[in-house]
Amino acid sequence: MPEGLSPSEVGKEISEHQARAKEEAEENEKARDAAGDQAADLKNFDSLTFNAWFNAYVAGNKAAMRVAEGRFRPQFLVAFNAWLATNPFTNAHAPPGPTYMPQYVQPELIQANALDARADHYYSLGETAGSNSDGYVRTTVYLASVLFLVGISGHFRVRSARTVLVGMGGIILVFSVILLVAALKPPV
Repeated sequence: MPEGLSPSEVGKEISEHQARAKEEAEENEKARDAAGDQAADLKNFDSLTFNAWFNAYVAGNKAAMRVAEGRFRPQFLVAFNAWLATNPFTNAHAPPGPTYMPQYVQPELIQANALDARADHYYSLGETAGSNSDGYVRTTVYLASVLFLVGISGHFRVRSARTVLVGMGGIILVFSVILLVAALKPPV
């Protein structure tokens, strides 16, 4: 055991690690939600400005088309120009709009996905820490049982009863030591 900690102290340390991992996961989820919301808002803006351009195109209003193009975000303009290069008004196989083009990239959506993966990682760490904590607490209960069995064995007058209780305590002690040796060490 590191630094002479008892199993219950190690369990407490791991529980604290679990709580920190859960907090980190929740913070990443909040940031993911914010980035996802921003990506959705920007895609809506791109769709609205494209609809304004398309309505002007259908109406044959070149001045309104220029105004709408001037409102395009730079990232959207790249996809828009690539979409126009597919000759969408004469090519039946052209994508339905610029947002369907591979050039249409939303960094906020990429960031949201990365934050989601980080949140999942931290939740996994928290679950592992919780499982480790449960193992240390369970081992503490086994060790307390050893103390109890050995402690009450002295109260029996029959020697065979004392021997059985001490023997059971010894078996549980060996089992507990094996669990402690095999247990994952707490995070540093």
